[in-house]
Amino acid sequence: MCHYRKSRSLEHHHHQQRLDFLLQLYKEKALNGDQHQELVDLLARPENQDRASLWLDEVWAETPDKQFFSAAKSDQLHQLVLSQIDRPQPKVRRLNKTIISTVAAAAVVTIVLSYLLIHQSDFGNSDTAIPTKKNTSAFIPDIGPGGSKATLKMANNRVIVLDQFKKGVVLSAGNLLVKNNEEGQLIFEVNQAAQNHAALSGDNVLTTPAGGQYEVLLADGSRVWLNASSSLKFPSSFTGRERNVELTGEGYFEISKSKDQPFIVNAREMKVEVLGTHFNINAYPDEQLLATTLIEGSVKLSHRSNSVLLKPHEQASIKNGSFKIQKHIDIKDVLAWKEGYFLFDNEEIHSVMRKLSRWYNVKVEYEDPQVNEEFIGKISKFKNISEILKLLQATGTIKFKVLPSQDPRYERRVVVMK
Repeated sequence: MCHYRKSRSLEHHHHQQRLDFLLQLYKEKALNGDQHQELVDLLARPENQDRASLWLDEVWAETPDKQFFSAAKSDQLHQLVLSQIDRPQPKVRRLNKTIISTVAAAAVVTIVLSYLLIHQSDFGNSDTAIPTKKNTSAFIPDIGPGGSKATLKMANNRVIVLDQFKKGVVLSAGNLLVKNNEEGQLIFEVNQAAQNHAALSGDNVLTTPAGGQYEVLLADGSRVWLNASSSLKFPSSFTGRERNVELTGEGYFEISKSKDQPFIVNAREMKVEVLGTHFNINAYPDEQLLATTLIEGSVKLSHRSNSVLLKPHEQASIKNGSFKIQKHIDIKDVLAWKEGYFLFDNEEIHSVMRKLSRWYNVKVEYEDPQVNEEFIGKISKFKNISEILKLLQATGTIKFKVLPSQDPRYERRVVVMK
């Protein structure tokens, strides 16, 4: 009897030593296939459940941005977990878009640990994720994030590169004052002290390049934020019965109230009329979807013979000539670009890459144009492009190469591969 207990104790001690050794190999990313399976088996043993949970917490804590799975992989993991639990629909919690069951069953731990270890192995593989000294061509040279960049073509045809225009400088043109303040905001003001000067006729055009964003305060007090590769055409001051502007690309508007002078945004084939409200318009020429989302207030939209009055958290969109209204829109998703994030919600790879192309000024090419992976995740726009591509690539569903650009308009070429 004593001999049996001693043997069990020695066996347990041996298992713990072996577990320590394998966990150290995991940290060093040195596990081979057999060791990977052995680690999963040990962590799934009932006596190691507490340690497995602690280890799992450490993994997530140490890699906060790497849980960036494709929609297919998230669903696959979810279904595997559900299939191992004796309840048809257990409660789950989402951890950076990876679904983990709250039920502490050994089978569930085995599935999740297996998935994580395989995922970690993929991420550490020099052919898929992190470049090594032997293979760094995929992500070097790196490309930094965009910033406050724009050009202003004034009504008198003067062109100003705003990121080179000294902060705090005041430019006088007719009865107009143009300022570029310390926060990178362009301000238009009618100079009340210059009533004898004629107002500039014609429109100004504010244009953001790929990799640029900018904010402008119009002469009526309305504020507009332009996303990358966008433009806003507007007059120096609003003098008629309407305040008309024209948007290409994407912009967020906070319109000052004026009952007698509605504010009208013309964006492709959509016309948005407001008196005073907050809304976002996505009208990129290379996107099939043209959408206006109302944050607060009300707007009237017109498209051909269709006309609709939007309420807050509603979105009107046009795709392939079809007009559609959606309710209960998540505003955080719509305004992620303005708040400094890429937010992908079951987003197809071509759409993802168009966003990256605009922000990092890269030309995107596809080895297989039919690739149609979808992604879920949220990540800061202020990371270098290599970090974004590593996160996408870590899903194991897609690969990238960054090459010199043969087109002088772009920083680099990004090749998408399966």
